[in-house]
Amino acid sequence: MPEALGWLLFLLLLARYPVQTLIGLAAIFVVAWVFRKPSGDTSTSRGNAMTVTPAAMDARTADGRFPLLNEDWAGEIVLAIDDEEVPDVIRVHGARFKNPARYVIDLGHGEYLLYGSDGELLDLCYLR
Repeated sequence: MPEALGWLLFLLLLARYPVQTLIGLAAIFVVAWVFRKPSGDTSTSRGNAMTVTPAAMDARTADGRFPLLNEDWAGEIVLAIDDEEVPDVIRVHGARFKNPARYVIDLGHGEYLLYGSDGELLDLCYLR
């Protein structure tokens, strides 16, 4: 019965004040859309950086030195930027970014991936 009264009130308002009722209804939908609960997608727009969950904290790189900050790191050997295996020119280049490089993956053949401290992919470098 209360639902029928609600519809009756809505139809009465629509008949008496059609423009105001439709504007109010549109405003309710806009407010509901603005304050809606976000969808289940928790990915970021910053490369493939992962959201850190307790389960992800247990995941480590292939050599076990670092936690997985980026899904690309799974199965890779990640080096710190100040590791002696990283060439000086790569270190200098990595320091130029607004978010300076902290991690490096050596792909071989003079190719290096630079990552920031949050796991964001910064650059793919080639040495000649």
